[in-house]
Amino acid sequence: MLADKEVAVKHTGAFGCSTKWSDKEAANVAFMEKLNAQPISLEMASADTLKALHTNADGNIRLIQFWSTQCSQCLQEFAGIQDIYRMYSDRNFELIVVATNKPGEKPVVTEWLNKTHATSRNLLFDSEKTADLQKAFDPKWWLAGCSVHHSARRRRECLVPDAAPVDQLKLRRTILANLPSAYIGLNNYWLQK
Repeated sequence: MLADKEVAVKHTGAFGCSTKWSDKEAANVAFMEKLNAQPISLEMASADTLKALHTNADGNIRLIQFWSTQCSQCLQEFAGIQDIYRMYSDRNFELIVVATNKPGEKPVVTEWLNKTHATSRNLLFDSEKTADLQKAFDPKWWLAGCSVHHSARRRRECLVPDAAPVDQLKLRRTILANLPSAYIGLNNYWLQK
């Protein structure tokens, strides 16, 4: 093309899966109906609850998002993180979202969870002593605040420092790199940048 000559091979057949299959439409409708039927709940999170989250004794791939209804960036990113949960919820993956609002703001938090149909495990700080609850989750929180945490097996990471935007692709790659796989090369693939 650069030499203004005709290309030798004008067409190459594509190989691989199509993004959409018409015969999967019924399965997609059934999935959405099942999703819409799931109840939305909100639990109060004590210091002990938060300590248990950070420990992750069951070893699942766990993503924890700390958010607030007063944080516009959190609200913008919330739906995308719920979408990630829906993608991987049938695997060894769990999402816990923790509202850092005051306990008296439970109706506002509940309204947001219902509006976004947040089917994840939803928690709300049970005390106005926010710093104490943050330290219960992670005693080093004050060194580098973190809005999104990831833990798998005995490894824990702060994926998104406070005030940094959430990189949805990075979250997905981190989850896929840590999900159980029959082929380690697949996990290593997702670790590549």
